[in-house]
Amino acid sequence: MNKDQLTKWQKWIGDGSINGSILHEASNISLVRRVHSELRDMVNNNEKLQKPSAFYSVSSITYGQTLLMFIRRHVKLGGRDSRGLIDLLTKIKGASDQFTESDYIDLFTQQVNSSEEAYIRAAKRDFSENFSENTPNTPNTPNTPNTPNTPNTLSINIIKEDIKTLENINQSCENFIDKRLAHLDKQEIDHLPTVKEIEEWCDAILTIIKKYKLLLSASEYQFEVTLSHDWKEIFRTKWIDDQL
Repeated sequence: MNKDQLTKWQKWIGDGSINGSILHEASNISLVRRVHSELRDMVNNNEKLQKPSAFYSVSSITYGQTLLMFIRRHVKLGGRDSRGLIDLLTKIKGASDQFTESDYIDLFTQQVNSSEEAYIRAAKRDFSENFSENTPNTPNTPNTPNTPNTPNTLSINIIKEDIKTLENINQSCENFIDKRLAHLDKQEIDHLPTVKEIEEWCDAILTIIKKYKLLLSASEYQFEVTLSHDWKEIFRTKWIDDQL
């Protein structure tokens, strides 16, 4: 694998602390989803809050549009400077034969700072389960010419399937985003995405992001948000003075 290219793609996918990277935005979206989910639970579990309020409407609109724009950036191919997920996967697809099991083992053992056999087996298992379709070579028969083993590389079919998943999501939401979010079009939209659909699209995108973070760095990434404070504490404090 070309080391400079690998380094470039590692920065592209990044992590939660690198502003502008795929994982940074994905981590922010995970925070948005958690807060909105817990806000919804607060309302559902408190009858006193279950009354008409523009606050709920604004919260729902903002939530849906935020998630849809996140989805759009990662499922629709952009220009040469675009750094969305589908752009990254398209680049990786063109170099799929350069991602070998051997290189992945090297990345894995560097991460754990050990080349013990147990870690090598774990790396091979990771690569086999997530990125490879190769089967063990069958022994040569007397009438079959001896051929060298083919390196175990990233399956082009696996990455094509992941790209297809993103393309299908784009096809499902593109009409609505183009005509109602990116533009205000006079034409009718053919489908209004439901909250359930939007959540499922986000889940699919995050799963693919985690997969290629693993490929590029041999390290897993968890989107569970850890906060250093109780964000709901503000709701335990009276906000409005009685005289206002």
